[in-house]
Amino acid sequence: MITLEAELGNLGTILEKYYSLDGQENQLLINLNLSVIHSENERPVSNALISIESIGKTAVCNCEGQVCISELKPGSYFIDIISPGFIAQRVSILVPIVDTFQIRVKMISNS
Repeated sequence: MITLEAELGNLGTILEKYYSLDGQENQLLINLNLSVIHSENERPVSNALISIESIGKTAVCNCEGQVCISELKPGSYFIDIISPGFIAQRVSILVPIVDTFQIRVKMISNS
């Protein structure tokens, strides 16, 4: 069982592309704030390894079970989450066109 809760932050103006003052096209990049918690007691899962293999990004959650993965392009991704004592998770997310996107993943103990 995978529980994925998405909370959208400030939507602002939705743009697929934006242009700098000099007219150069820039790619809109999103920050993903991820929280990993225990499914039964909702305590943070620290040191969980987070991987988005398709773009070669990895990170490790802090002691509060949180990590920020920056500079994602809007689109679909698979996120792999591994932590000792828990069943490995693979979740599919759709990163919207916003400044910051937040998700919370509940890990299931394997004991």
